[in-house]
Amino acid sequence: GIKALAPEAFNFVVKGLTTWKPEHMKLEGDKWIPKESEFSFSAATYQEAQDQFNSSFLKMGWGDGLPMVPPTRSRVDALLKGTPLSATTIIGTWGPPHADFTVEKVAVVAAMAGARPEYMPVIIAALKAITSNRWDAYFPVMRAPVPLVIVNGPYAKEIGINSSANAFGPNPKYHANAAIGRAINLALADIPGNGRGIKPSNLAGNPAAYAGIVIAEAEDIESLGKGWEPVSAQLGYPAGTNLVTVLGVDEMDMSVAGTIANLASCIGPHKDIWPRDQRIWNDQYAGVLAITEMQLVIDGLMGSKTKADLAAELWQSA
Repeated sequence: GIKALAPEAFNFVVKGLTTWKPEHMKLEGDKWIPKESEFSFSAATYQEAQDQFNSSFLKMGWGDGLPMVPPTRSRVDALLKGTPLSATTIIGTWGPPHADFTVEKVAVVAAMAGARPEYMPVIIAALKAITSNRWDAYFPVMRAPVPLVIVNGPYAKEIGINSSANAFGPNPKYHANAAIGRAINLALADIPGNGRGIKPSNLAGNPAAYAGIVIAEAEDIESLGKGWEPVSAQLGYPAGTNLVTVLGVDEMDMSVAGTIANLASCIGPHKDIWPRDQRIWNDQYAGVLAITEMQLVIDGLMGSKTKADLAAELWQSA
């Protein structure tokens, strides 16, 4: 039966590989690029023109389904003032088409995400980290990882990145998290031209692929004491360093663990996520990130344990 179907299947694959031409793209050398460098939408009212923009960009796979802000020239230029880098600076190359992530392209997606100029340094740093590693965002069979961005240093507080209540959700006092995360996700989908916006996972998907996961770390609580250095210090940077750290997350558990043993019980065994050997646990990147309320530490509910103590206890319990 397979022999009978093979010739037809082969011809179907060849046709797909050699005749597919996206309506909104053109081939320049060995790269597909947009047919137009600028788009214009006209209507009787601004709202109708904006609806045309959103509908058109969704059709081209450059939207995520939520309303986007039109990236007008003036809006993009305003965002470019948020970074000392030139618009043509390439911060990384990523994706199957080896797309160049220029600062201007990042400003375009940041505009569509509703970002402010002061968010640009964090967005650029996160994308520089993401594109500096070879990872497969087109691996939907097992999981679809999304970036978790942790921001350290005084700049996080200055621009309003949440390290407090409802850090993974909306908080009117902290306005930067969602726009920064959405800009990063749009960049990964749009700049390569054929990212997750066009090729979504066949699984249920991850809601963080909309607004992303961006949090800051609480560093200004003096009573935390020795052994509770921020992530930046754990990574070898001086205290107070403005640092952006990115982790690939494919599963989140929002349970209220209460104890290390309860937390360990929430973690499903998986050879890629939870190493079975402590040497691998210490050496490789795969693992678990536990985030707890600072009040637990302040009130002494964690005792005199340090981060390292809790990590060791978590390993033993799991």
